[in-house]
Formats: sequence, C-alpha cells, structure tokens
Amino acid sequence: MKKRLLLFSFSIIVGLSLILLINHFSESKNDISTAEGLQKNEFPVIMSSVEYFLIEDINTLEERSTLIIQGSFTGNRSQKNWKESSTSEVIARGSKSEIKVGKIYKGAIENNSSTISIYEPAYFENSTFVSIAGYNLLIEKEDYLLFLRPANNDDTYVIVGMYQGKYNLSSSDAVKSVQSFKTYADVRDTEYFGENMEDYNKLKSQVLEKYLQK
Repeated sequence: MKKRLLLFSFSIIVGLSLILLINHFSESKNDISTAEGLQKNEFPVIMSSVEYFLIEDINTLEERSTLIIQGSFTGNRSQKNWKESSTSEVIARGSKSEIKVGKIYKGAIENNSSTISIYEPAYFENSTFVSIAGYNLLIEKEDYLLFLRPANNDDTYVIVGMYQGKYNLSSSDAVKSVQSFKTYADVRDTEYFGENMEDYNKLKSQVLEKYLQK
C-alpha cells in the first residue's frame, strides 16, 4: 500500500485540503518572488508539509483536471495569504502566478483569455524559500504542461495534485533526486525535490509520452 504523503493545505479543490473553503484572503506583493528575486540563490529552503494521497496514473490525473494546458510563467507573481475568517489570522500562504496559455488540451478558458492565474504551493518570504512537499515554482521562459482545476470562489486555478500536476517540457529526462539542500541554489534547477521522486518520474513519463505527441 502506498504510504500517505505530505501536501499543501490549500488544495481542497482536488480533495487534498480544506484551505480553499476560506472565504476571506488577502494579497500582498512578494518582493523576492520575482524573476530577479529567484537569482538570490543564497536564500535558505524550508520544506513544509501536510497529508495527501498519491496520484498513481495519468488517467486519475486527467479525471481530476478540468483544464489541461501548455503554458509559460509571465514573471508576474504575488504572494497569497489565506486568513481565518473570524480572527483574520494567516493560516496558509502560497504564490499567485500568471500563466500565458499556449495550447489547451482539455477544457476551456472564460472569454478565451490568453492568460490565467494559478496558485502555487511555494513562496519566498523574509529571505527564505518555503516549499510544500518539494514543489518548486515555475520559472520564466520555460514551457510547462499544467493540470488544473478552478479555485473555490475565485477566478484562479489550482494545480491538481500539487507537484503531480506540473511538468517542465524542456526535458523528457527523469528528475534527479536532490540528496541534500540548504539554499535555493541547491534546488533551483529541479522541478520537484520532494520524497516521492520515483512515483513522480513514473507519472511524468506517462504524461510526456502522451502529450508531447499531440
């Protein structure tokens, strides 16, 4: 039996979290989440966690997705803070990132917009990079295949299965494990650096085999 893993708490939209039920949130600019900030490789890395279920095959991934696209990060990113409605206490954080849509494989985008926004379960704050379960932020000038579902009470999308719904198309090679890391320089060039590398690469192989042929 597959062990239960750790997942970002706001991904309720895929049945993996509860945080998107919170109706009140605030948005603040993250001064080190921009492309310029990503060059500051000396930032220490913190990997946070929450429980989740592993997506084992591409069929499950597709079934959970209402929108599947090829796209690229525009460089426009801000930090998202989710607050508990009664106390206004921040209970979760993430990044809101703008995506330029290149190709749509499943679903449709309202008003045929050329860009959408997605929530990413990682962020920079106080000169620190915080990742949920090894998720790494999208990088500018790279093409990605994204499996998405709409956020609750919002016009933004959530990545299905968190890191399991995001694939960098620049390489079809398996992602290599990062044995140890202390700063962002150690993980910057890998799309995923969590504990479930074998299963991630198995799913990536299925995804790229199908979608790179389209």
